Amino acid sequence: MPTFAPGDYLRVCRPGYFHHGIYVGDDQVVQFGGSVWDKPNATIALAPFEEFAKGASVETVSHPDDPAGAVKRALWLVENPPPRAYNVVGFNCEHVAPWGASGLRVGYSGCLAWVAVEGRLTWVRLQPRRSLMSVFSRVRTLMLACGVVAAGALGALVVVPTAGAAKVGSTYLAIGDSLTYGFHEAQFAKEYPNINPANYHQGFVDDFAADLKFLHPGLQVINDGCPGETTETAINGSGVEGYCAGGPTGTPFPYVWLHHPYTQKSQLADALSILATNHNVSPITVDLGANDELQFLEHTCGFPAAYKCTEAQVAEEFGHIASNLGYILGQLRAAAPSAQIVVIGNYNPYPTILPAPGGDKSLALLNGALASVTAKIPGETSFTSVEPYFNAPGYFFGASKEAGDIPLICAYTAMCPGGTFNPASPEADIHPTTLGYAVFGGIVDLDFWTH
Repeated sequence: MPTFAPGDYLRVCRPGYFHHGIYVGDDQVVQFGGSVWDKPNATIALAPFEEFAKGASVETVSHPDDPAGAVKRALWLVENPPPRAYNVVGFNCEHVAPWGASGLRVGYSGCLAWVAVEGRLTWVRLQPRRSLMSVFSRVRTLMLACGVVAAGALGALVVVPTAGAAKVGSTYLAIGDSLTYGFHEAQFAKEYPNINPANYHQGFVDDFAADLKFLHPGLQVINDGCPGETTETAINGSGVEGYCAGGPTGTPFPYVWLHHPYTQKSQLADALSILATNHNVSPITVDLGANDELQFLEHTCGFPAAYKCTEAQVAEEFGHIASNLGYILGQLRAAAPSAQIVVIGNYNPYPTILPAPGGDKSLALLNGALASVTAKIPGETSFTSVEPYFNAPGYFFGASKEAGDIPLICAYTAMCPGGTFNPASPEADIHPTTLGYAVFGGIVDLDFWTH
């Protein structure tokens, strides 16, 4: 077993996500866990280190300033758990472990918040609001009295200290595809061919940036997102001057429609040129890989008319995507040694559609590959996945439960025109709704402030 000190905040990579805990000595870890098949009954408990690790490599997220206090808080939670059940979005190991390490966090779900400050848990009832953002504003206002700032989404809001953990520079650089861009298919179809990028400012980048700007109002945001971008085109460009995305099986997207038109032949080259002249960029978010997978499914597997790929072909493609991501992250880290980089995994907009082992399971394998390559990048580099939030039933309980994803997909994406899940409809759109982007941004927020 590696050497850890009592009070260390630990995490271990599981397929598609990180599991968190506090090491309290004597090969024991306080974790919020339980069987993946019975998450509603998960408990905060002491577990042997081997059970926490499950044979995987465990890393230290942070060393507390007050180790004895961290151990005390963690053990206190075992005896005095907050009066609510595990919730994959609002109350899980990634909420509990940081509080044990730092002594100051807030969990939020619906209209109830639990405030944990140095061993005291207090429930606060919040008045419901029509507007999601007004809910966020109310919670932020409520928590400012505690010297904290809220970072979150509906059902997934975490409060963090106003100083210390995260690295916010003068510029936030967002690298990615249509999700980074903030794309909405209906808006695009309405405007085409006179696309105005200013109308696409309701994406996760905007939600995440709004929280960053709450403490850093002068923060510059550079959104390099390109709809249709793959890891391949992000590295090599479209092959068509003045366009990103594209490649052998994609559709090129004009630079003039971008939030930040590139001055280089590819998105990666443009990002590196920014980092070469601006040495105070942090954070950097990276959202790539979804279009690689979608184009592979369409052009190699014959999806959605058929599905003729072998497991070996899928594994090879996932390995190629992960390799490309590793190259991109390596280049970014070399250009920005001190930046905090957050890599974002994908969700499955097609529950129940793909054959066994199911879309959620297959995507978890891809996200696991992306998480693995991310973990090899030095410095402050973390991976978070939105799949456990957008596809919770299928993700946690297997392909037989993928139908349970549909209400979440209908709420968080535009795959349900008229309120009915209908992937074959020309009006169906895999991209998030405004609510979905807000949840997406909250997940990025959570990862950024706790790593």
